Amino acid sequence: MAHARHPLRDHARAAGRPAALLLTLSPAHEPADPDAALAAVVRGYVSARGPVTEADLAWWTKLPLGVLRRAVASVDDLVTVSVDGATAWMIGEATSAEASGVTLVPAFDEWILGYADRSLVASPRMLAALVPGNNGVFRPAVLVDGVVVGTWRMPRDKQPVVDIVENVPARTRSAIDAAVASWPHG
Repeated sequence: MAHARHPLRDHARAAGRPAALLLTLSPAHEPADPDAALAAVVRGYVSARGPVTEADLAWWTKLPLGVLRRAVASVDDLVTVSVDGATAWMIGEATSAEASGVTLVPAFDEWILGYADRSLVASPRMLAALVPGNNGVFRPAVLVDGVVVGTWRMPRDKQPVVDIVENVPARTRSAIDAAVASWPHG
């Protein structure tokens, strides 16, 4: 079989590696039970991000609603809850959220991008600061108990820059400052 020139293949040859190993795809893997596999994905997403809405799940998976509804119906421990009047799902019974403290997340973090409706994790004012100009470029975020309260960045060879958008108590601001100071990538 003749192969067209390809930059990766040429690079592999130059490095003394067989190009076939670099460019060979693994054989297609079809799960024994595709419906069960999708139900496991749905369960994992809901477990990690719950409460989530049908729109969140459809946005995250990019799958048709009919397919998702069948998968949701097969998740035994999925519970329907109401969040601000909207129907949402969780795994297990709803409990009061535990405080998780301050978390610094990078730009484009799944905690924020994992939802079609981000209103549970950020206010409209916060979203405007997180995605300035609504241009699709998400800034690194400061979370307090899972909710975005500000943005942060670590310029090269400079001090960290933190912009707290939401009102936070002085004690929380001190915890944010300590989290930024201990960020290991500065």
